[in-house]
Amino acid sequence: MLIVQLTDIHLMASPEQTLRGVNTQETLEKVLQAIAQLQPAPDLFLLTGDLADSGDATAYQRLREAITPLGIPTYALMGNHDLHDPLCQHLTNHLIHYQQQIILENWQILCLNSTVAGQIGGYLAQETLDWLEQTLSASQLPTLIALHHPPVILDSAWIDSMGLENRQAFWAVCQRFPHVKVVLCGHAHQQADLQQSAISCLVTPSTCMQFLPKSEQFALDPHGRPAWRWLELKNDGSFTTGVSFC
Repeated sequence: MLIVQLTDIHLMASPEQTLRGVNTQETLEKVLQAIAQLQPAPDLFLLTGDLADSGDATAYQRLREAITPLGIPTYALMGNHDLHDPLCQHLTNHLIHYQQQIILENWQILCLNSTVAGQIGGYLAQETLDWLEQTLSASQLPTLIALHHPPVILDSAWIDSMGLENRQAFWAVCQRFPHVKVVLCGHAHQQADLQQSAISCLVTPSTCMQFLPKSEQFALDPHGRPAWRWLELKNDGSFTTGVSFC
């Protein structure tokens, strides 16, 4: 099972608009053109939030129109820049879905909403943590958990201040279940492949611009390029992963 993660796309209200000098429509198209050349083609797309920079309906429509021709089943979740109603209304069709649990042949993917209305940082509601524990208790399938906000410290003060606030509560649940193999997130506009006990925590760069790693204050990475992550989920519960840059 080959999965491609796209995150922090930040599509603007119109395709001509730029974000800090970057045309995010063009960077998305560049990434999708590269993915379209993959052999074999991905089995599934995961879109892990900040899909539209201001939650604009036309941005979600353009994202739908860009992804659908690839014919790849796609699952989306919220980021702090997204708006729930426009996302659910305009980023859905026969291929694109918004759901919490995805059952594959030998794995399951659990999608968590870590957003808090009006806030940049993330938090998992108690009902979300309860659902996570119940779902992990009910199935022993190897599990990938996806959310927007990093539940780890990245040694960058300004980014760490707006990560997942209750990360300790999150890990307390995950670490009780050895079949949790990987946690996948975005938000930080940079790559980090970390370990939390036996669980891999993978932070994926943006499809548009990247932030300078280990910076105390906001700074763009002058060498950052559009990126996406691939994961190959294997039948024995192991996986391989990498990040590709355009």
